[in-house]
Parts: sequence; C-alpha cells; structure tokens
Amino acid sequence: MKRFIFIVMVFLGLMSLLALSARAATIAVNTTAQKPGNTGDCTLGEAIDAANSDTAVDGCTAGSGADIITVPAGTYTLTAVDNTTQGDNGLPDITTEITISGTGASQTLITRSGTNIFRIFHVSSNSTLRLNGVMVSNGSATSSFIGGCILNYGTLTLTDSIVSGCTAASGGGIANSLGTVEVTRTIITGNTASTDTGGGIQSVGGSLTINESVISENQATNGNNGDGGGIYHSSGGVLNMYDSTVSGNTASDSGGGIYNEDATLNIYRSTLTQNTSGSGGGGIISLTSNAGSFSLVNSTVSGNTSSTSGGGIALLNTTQTTMNIINSTIVSNTANTGGGLAINGPVDIGNSIMANNTATSQGPDCAGTITTLNYTLIEDTGFCTLPAGTGNITDTDPALGPLQDNGGPTLTHALLAGSPAIDSADNQSAPATDQRGRARPQDGDGNGTAIADMGAYELEPAQAAVTAVPAINQWGILLLMGLLGAGGIGVLRRRSLMR
Repeated sequence: MKRFIFIVMVFLGLMSLLALSARAATIAVNTTAQKPGNTGDCTLGEAIDAANSDTAVDGCTAGSGADIITVPAGTYTLTAVDNTTQGDNGLPDITTEITISGTGASQTLITRSGTNIFRIFHVSSNSTLRLNGVMVSNGSATSSFIGGCILNYGTLTLTDSIVSGCTAASGGGIANSLGTVEVTRTIITGNTASTDTGGGIQSVGGSLTINESVISENQATNGNNGDGGGIYHSSGGVLNMYDSTVSGNTASDSGGGIYNEDATLNIYRSTLTQNTSGSGGGGIISLTSNAGSFSLVNSTVSGNTSSTSGGGIALLNTTQTTMNIINSTIVSNTANTGGGLAINGPVDIGNSIMANNTATSQGPDCAGTITTLNYTLIEDTGFCTLPAGTGNITDTDPALGPLQDNGGPTLTHALLAGSPAIDSADNQSAPATDQRGRARPQDGDGNGTAIADMGAYELEPAQAAVTAVPAINQWGILLLMGLLGAGGIGVLRRRSLMR
C-alpha cells in the first residue's frame, strides 16, 4: 500500500511539472530596436506584449502563463514613451509573470536615451518581473513620480543585474509600493532621489530582501526631505539584508546609507561604509515611533559621517521595542554627537566593539543610555550611560586592522594579535559563524579553549602548514574559463567599493 501511495505521489508530481511547463513559453527577442521595430522582428516591447496577452505579436511567439523572454547581448535603447501608467514608461506595463533573461549585466543593457523623460519598467500589482543578467540604466520618472528605473507594485526579483544612473522624485533606482522586492548579487549604483527619499531604493510597506549585493554611490539630494541616500524603508515593511555592502551613499538629511522608519530592519553579515548624512545617521538611522524593530548582527559599520548625531548609527525608539546589536563592529565613524552610536530608547548590545569613533562635541563612541550591555568593548564611554553588565571592556583600544578584504563577501576589520576582544565574548549568544562565514567560536589565543571573539570578525588559529594547491584538470580549466567569462559583476562590485 505504501509503495502504491508513493507511485501515485510521484505521478501527480510529474503531471504538475508537465502542466507548469505547458503553461510557459520562451519568447526570443531578436532586435535591439524599440517597439514596433521592423515588421516580422521581435522587439523587447513586443515580447512583453506577447507575454502579457498570451498572443503572438509581430515576430514574437505567443506567451503562455509564466513566460521567459530571452534578450541577447546588446544595447536596447528606448527613446519614446510606451505608456503612461503611473507616469511615463519606456516599456509596456508588466501585468503577468515574466522573466527577462539577458547574457550578463555587462553585456545586455536596457537604457533610456534622448530628450523624452520616462522610467524603464512598471510592475502592476499581482504581477511578477524577474530580471536576470541585465543592466537597467538612465531611467527618469517624470515630474513628481517615483521609481526612476523601476516602479514595483507586485513582485520584483533582480539577480546578477545592475540598476544605474536613474532619477526620480523618490526611489531613484527602484521604488517599491506595498510589493515584494528581492535583490541578489546585484549592484544598485549612481541613482538619485531629486525631491524626496531613497536615492537607490525606496520601499514603502511590503518586503525588501537584499542578498550578496552592493548599494553604492546613490544620493537623496533635496535638503530636509533628502532621507535615505542608499535605501529608504518605511510604513511597516520588512527589510532583510544579508552579506551585502552599502557604501558611498549620501543623504542631504538623514540616513546616508539606510533610513528606516516605523518598519523592521534586520542586517546580517553586511558592511556599511563611507556613507554621509547632513543630519542624523551617517550609516543608518532607525526611527520607531509607531512600529518596527532593528537588529544588527555580525556586521561592520565603519567610516560613516553625520553632521549631527550617530555617525555610524542613530537609533530613535519611542515604541519601547528593544533594538539589538550583536557581534558587530562599529568603528571609525564621525558625528557631532555619538560618533559611533547615538541612542534614544531601549537598546541591547552584546559581543560587540565600539571604538576609534570621533565626535566633535560629545560621545565619541556612543551617546545615550544603553539598556543591556554584555561582553562588549567600548573604548570611550563618555556621554554614554552604561548598565551593570557582564564581561564588558572599557577604556581600551581593540587593536583592529584596517577595513579590507579578509575573506568572505564583505570587507571587515580583523582582530590583530593581542587584541583584548579575542576570546572575550559569550559563546551562547554568539552566532554560529562570523561576518565572513567562518565558524564561531574558535580558539583565537591558543589557550586550548574555543571562546567567541567580540565584534564581527572571529580570529582563526594559525595554520600549522599550508595546504597544497591541487592541480587543475580539464574540467577545472573549463570552469575557470566560464567564471572569467562571467566576471563583469564581480569587477563592478569591486570597483564600487574602491571609489
């Protein structure tokens, strides 16, 4: 009987897969021209129309359910407005489930050119757009509209892609309104919010997830309205960031890197560096007056600047919801008050490092009252009220290396030999790995006991011998050639960090 049930389940599963495949079509773009192009060809705009309508359009085959549009290498230049759905758009509105698959972000470019002003993509509610291996650039939302390159009300997924050089009132690169956005191995760079918030991304409500990506050199420029140079996130939404870098972004007002208001912000294994704000929160500002929460875990906040408070992080919390900082390194940030961290509201800090920050007025490393503090090193405690805690170290330099590539997907500060942060954290509250993905705890000081380190970096024991590098066989050579051929994204990511 069990075997019969198993066979039936397998059969039903296969039928389901066949049904899904039968309801999907691959539509091949064969010209870089903008719709309508020449008779008999298939432009990108016509391919979207065919996918939306499940009918053949000019030289494009009919869509069928969740469609894949293949876009060969080339520059797809848009010069005219296609439709006016919530502002002018260069491509047809996405009203179904579509995947646009390019040959790589350095090879397949979708861009705006000429005097007409319009964004590139609009995604309607209950619709899905997946962008794989493409660059979207130079979009410009008209007047007071949002989303310079992409405006999303449905589901938007970007993988191995780039969004660059776009402008809008808000959401210079991407605007997300109550939708779902997932960004993976993607670069959001050089975008501008000219009137309001979110130079790189504006996300109001909904969900935003960022994986192994770079948010860099974006800006929000309009005086007191210019919040969230890299990312603006608000209104009960959830932002989860993993293994990513937020660098070189600028806000004329608050939140040079990230501005979070009445929403949930969770940052894991990520680095925020060289971001600047004209007011609070050079790296991050999180304000929770009605709802929301903040967690910074296994992350580095370094070299950010605020003109007022919270060079690294500003936390303003009146909801009494506890904010958490765990195994993180907050160093070399600058502000007038609270160079590293400015606090107003409940904050729990554990296994972390705050040191080498600068305040032109008061509180170099922190300013405000910390609710719970354990196993944390704070070099300068002036203007910071500390509770009675366990295992804390104060008035001591942590002996850190510079922010650099120490392995892993993001830059970190290594613990130098003899650092007091080595083997000084709490094993039970420490994550299982450090920011780089290295196992935690390890026996960093060689005393025979594995104890976690403070901060985002876990020192590994010295290796007794160097492991020999294995010879590369023919399959390894082919793999290496493939990786080199697809290296555009990696090069761009590195360049964005070195600016």
